[in-house]
Amino acid sequence: TVSLFSLFQMSTADSWAIIVRSCWAESEDQFDILVTMYFISYMLVVALVVYNIVIAVLLDEFITAVEQSKKRKIRERRLKLRHSNPQLYPGALGPLMQACRPEPQGNPGSSV
Repeated sequence: TVSLFSLFQMSTADSWAIIVRSCWAESEDQFDILVTMYFISYMLVVALVVYNIVIAVLLDEFITAVEQSKKRKIRERRLKLRHSNPQLYPGALGPLMQACRPEPQGNPGSSV
């Protein structure tokens, strides 16, 4: 349990130097290089994993934002098209909607 907590503490870079110094103090001269290589490789692997996770989350959010923006633009275009051309009423209520639409006003001086 203590070793897992120490590894977690190192992966968050919270006082990791204290852990490394205590391991150096306990090791003999011949294992200093092995201890150093272990901690360097562990920190590199953890950094790569954490960076990849962060990049994956950011890319997922970016892709979601782009898709929402595209959907919003499509909705705006459809709404603009519907208002610019009132004859385009899709669905079963299209004829009713067109019948209820007010007729455009002509010139006030002209008679039909």
